[in-house]
Amino acid sequence: MSADGSQQNASLLQDIPEHLLCIVFEFLLGWKETQIDRDEELRISTVRNARLTCWYFNELASPYLLPVLTINLNPQSINHATEISSHELIASGIHQLRISLSYYPQLLANSFRFFVMFQMHSLRSVSTWLGRTQQDISSIPEDLEAAMAKLESRPENSRLISTAGDADFTLLNVLEQSHDVFRQRHQEQAAVVKDNFLSQVESISRRARHIDTLNIVQEAYPIALSLGQQFMQREYHQRRLDEDAEMLESVKRFFQRPLSWPDVQCWAHQWYSQCSLRVELPATEIPWEAPIAIYQAGRKLRRLWLNCFLLSCEMHESFKSFVRESVMLARIRSLRTACQYIEEFCIVRPGCWGPMDAYSSYRDGETYISEHVLSIISGKRLQKLIIRMHPKKSPPWNDRYTIGSTLHKRDCSTLTCIFLEHLFFCRTTLRDICMELGGCLREFCLSFIMLMYDEDGDSDGHGWREIFDILREKLSTCGTTATDGRVTLAELKGLEFDEITEYDGIDDIYQRCTDYVCGIGNGKNPLDQAEDAIEDATEGETEDEIRDGTENGTEDA
Repeated sequence: MSADGSQQNASLLQDIPEHLLCIVFEFLLGWKETQIDRDEELRISTVRNARLTCWYFNELASPYLLPVLTINLNPQSINHATEISSHELIASGIHQLRISLSYYPQLLANSFRFFVMFQMHSLRSVSTWLGRTQQDISSIPEDLEAAMAKLESRPENSRLISTAGDADFTLLNVLEQSHDVFRQRHQEQAAVVKDNFLSQVESISRRARHIDTLNIVQEAYPIALSLGQQFMQREYHQRRLDEDAEMLESVKRFFQRPLSWPDVQCWAHQWYSQCSLRVELPATEIPWEAPIAIYQAGRKLRRLWLNCFLLSCEMHESFKSFVRESVMLARIRSLRTACQYIEEFCIVRPGCWGPMDAYSSYRDGETYISEHVLSIISGKRLQKLIIRMHPKKSPPWNDRYTIGSTLHKRDCSTLTCIFLEHLFFCRTTLRDICMELGGCLREFCLSFIMLMYDEDGDSDGHGWREIFDILREKLSTCGTTATDGRVTLAELKGLEFDEITEYDGIDDIYQRCTDYVCGIGNGKNPLDQAEDAIEDATEGETEDEIRDGTENGTEDA
């Protein structure tokens, strides 16, 4: 095409009204804030090419380039985020600030022995977990397993001196190199957290004027899963570690990975007497301080997603001795103010690779967390609430999380969506929460919920039966149905369900309960029907026992 023709086409292109060009970009990008873009690379490539077309296209395309800005706890990530947010056009398109709290704890950074112990256990945990999810039981290569056993048997607390004659020479060298990297990253991260991380968050939010979502996550598992997948491939079991460069590199990346906070918590609990938790505390406060920093930048948060937070009574007690109560109360008030515009709140307690016995009773720690959660959900604009706790490893049912009880302290009539999973409720608390549900409710889920009698020991009346009757009445006024999956009742435990699950023949009880609260069926509470079935079964068993006794007596006579 001639130069004149190119200029003419460019001129015509720039004459297109701005709102039409925006429609074209929206069509090409296909990006919506609430959905995952499967063609992320194509989308970014399209935007980058458009930005290079001309100044006008650069102005229109730049806000689409980075809708989500991720910040990790390291200097490089913060410098990158600062540079991005300093670009006015790109910063104008940032809607979500994503903070990754994957962490390099001080205990493992300062102690090579603890570092080795942790990594050896983690390798076995990955292998065991994948083995439970696959038909072929996963296992660690034999020479790697032997080297691990030898390393774990060494009592030295200092750096181990390896020689070429050691059977674990390769693995030991990888561990030593990885520990050097781990320690360096911890030092960089500790400096970031202690010095100016929250002030950087505030500065970035001030420049990115359209931020309305904060998402706090952890990203420590993909490396572990990648290594585990290699363990599962048979050809890896037939190679030596020192002869397999690909496996060696995967093991090295695994050792150098940051930890998720549940892992930090589990191991801090196990080694509580041998480490200082106070050093780790500043990072644990980021989920509660970051919303305040964003609000101080003049931004109004509409969505807050906490997929990573601390829940440990030991760390909580250490924190109480470290921070004055007046400071704590002042921060809770600031958090309440910062979250007054929140419309959607999601808090998730993820799992960990930690030891099976690392969990303890978190009653004190949960009180600490609950105070902060209540500050967040106290806003009048809240519509969607999701509380999903990962199940504790032991015991399975009688020590659930009580965070959901904070709902009892706020008006639930304006909520349109409630998801509650792996929580513990007293009977009266859950009943009162259901009583407060309003006509605007559109989605409702109770899953893995443990219901207990009230603390005063009053066992009069029914628990789940009464709650289902209340839900049936409430849901009848808001058009919420089970047919479109908007109502879910699953894996409910305690009180009546403890009796029901002891008998066979009670099939699809949760589905029938869901249908009942949605107004489907004959109108009889499924728990009443189940009770009748249990009574019939019990009477039948009694008659059989009497008949057997009579027949045996006749034979004896």
